[in-house]
Amino acid sequence: IVGPSADDCPLLDHAHLMTAVPVSRPRVAGLVAAAGIGYYTQRNVGPIFLTLQTTPEKARAALRAAYSEVEHFNDPNYFTDEELESAKALLEADDLYSREKLSEYSHVISFWWASTGFDYYRGYLKRLRATSRADISRYVKTYIQDKPHVGLALLSEESVRTSGLTTQDLIGNGAARTKAASGN
Repeated sequence: IVGPSADDCPLLDHAHLMTAVPVSRPRVAGLVAAAGIGYYTQRNVGPIFLTLQTTPEKARAALRAAYSEVEHFNDPNYFTDEELESAKALLEADDLYSREKLSEYSHVISFWWASTGFDYYRGYLKRLRATSRADISRYVKTYIQDKPHVGLALLSEESVRTSGLTTQDLIGNGAARTKAASGN
């Protein structure tokens, strides 16, 4: 899935919030050791990625559960206002922590300068704090749900046999893709 460019600055901040809103919901609980969603801010778009770590025996069920999670990202009760505020606080704390050591901060500054420009970085926390549920919903609708995507699994040959994963498992629900392609 391709995300927004730095020219669409408000949406970039929502992409960052999605990384901090919990994705270990009941649908994936017990199926994965770790799950996350992320987006690297870039001047000219960048990939949005959902990662799962699981065992070969649970891989098919974990993928089905992850695709189900994506379908529910815009449910009104998917995350609470408290979780949204917590996500903002975690991202702000992470940003402030990255400034504590000059050796680390120089990497942070160089990343933002190269990927979006320094002006974007200087306004990041202000825009992050202003992000609303409606902003996140718009981001999800615009860039995630029912959008073309790639499914990839890194497995040994033995794990492929054990998991029984198919191409269809990796790319998810065909009905959602058909709906998106038809414009309905």
